[in-house]
Amino acid sequence: MRSWWYNPRKDGGLRLTDEGYRILVENLYMDHYDYNVDPNDLTLKTILMLDQKLQHPYYILGTKKLPEKLVFFDSKEAVAAKMYGNNLKKFLDKYAIK
Repeated sequence: MRSWWYNPRKDGGLRLTDEGYRILVENLYMDHYDYNVDPNDLTLKTILMLDQKLQHPYYILGTKKLPEKLVFFDSKEAVAAKMYGNNLKKFLDKYAIK
């Protein structure tokens, strides 16, 4: 669990580690959807919101200091995010778990 997830606690989010991402993409061939992000928009607060709101795994692609993309593993979440353009915060503010 710890090698796949950043926060493996029961109430933790679904952010993947590098190894978890690699396994889902290269070994399990899971569909994934890239979302370009402004590195300044991906703050600790935003990451906490991603953990609280997303219901499927996600991965932050890039370096820790300069994230480039957010990778969704659910088509509905990816489409919903893209509907808000590059405004990740607005998407997370409006996105409701159903």
